[in-house]
Amino acid sequence: FVTKREPILTIDPYTLKAGTFDDFGLLGDGSEIPISIIFGTTPNLIELSILKAQVRADSLANRAGLQVSNMTLNVIRNSLDDNDYAIYFR
Repeated sequence: FVTKREPILTIDPYTLKAGTFDDFGLLGDGSEIPISIIFGTTPNLIELSILKAQVRADSLANRAGLQVSNMTLNVIRNSLDDNDYAIYFR
């Protein structure tokens, strides 16, 4: 039996223009967003699907001369069931 579960996701994607994805705006207003991340190459793909997440921390960094966002997201539990996130093997 698992209690007090508080999943956190930390990612560092390349920075996009604010008109495309405004991560600092999401940090400020606490919006919930869905996230889908695909790892691997065909035919060995793994997809992480998160129904609701909130940006909790964000900072800019540099990786190989390109700007990235170091984002920490809280995974929000769905109040109706236990489907916070799913992992698919494709």
